[in-house]
Amino acid sequence: MDSKKIIKAIQEVLPTDPDSWKILGFFNTKQEILSFGNDSKILGRLFEVIIQPYLKQAAQKLGYTLGESSSQTVYPDFWFITPKNRLIAIDIKSTYRKGKNGKIGFTLGGYGSFLRNNTKNIYRTYSDYDLHLIIGFVYTRTSNPTKGVSTVQAMSTIVPPYKNVQLFVQEKYKIGGQKKGVGQYK
Repeated sequence: MDSKKIIKAIQEVLPTDPDSWKILGFFNTKQEILSFGNDSKILGRLFEVIIQPYLKQAAQKLGYTLGESSSQTVYPDFWFITPKNRLIAIDIKSTYRKGKNGKIGFTLGGYGSFLRNNTKNIYRTYSDYDLHLIIGFVYTRTSNPTKGVSTVQAMSTIVPPYKNVQLFVQEKYKIGGQKKGVGQYK
């Protein structure tokens, strides 16, 4: 499995315009924009939604099929299916810069579940995957984001809850550490 080729194919389809990663809120049927705050779980899910069409393009470019998890608790978020029916895991992770030096940290997931039991909380089995990739989104929280409801006409004045989005595509083992993240996984 040529990980560099796959990573390059993903990187080549990703937009370079920073505005492509800027989401202002949710639209309702009254054409109002509802802000979503800076909850990291909501932002993480938004990055998953944003990245999906680009992953589809990369899959087509590579001659693969894109699969998507039907549940937030199943690993991975996305996967490529190769012509030989092998899988490439693609997990989307996001975090915000902390402090003056911009230190970051990722929780890479509950390895304990599917590493101890090859079928628990995972699409197919762990041994079906030839490669595990992370697409990581790193952002800065905005100090005064817009809150509440805005009109479409006021769209240009909306301040999203994050800025300075950077992303990377990397093999999971290269960014993994030895200590627990949030402590809710054993």
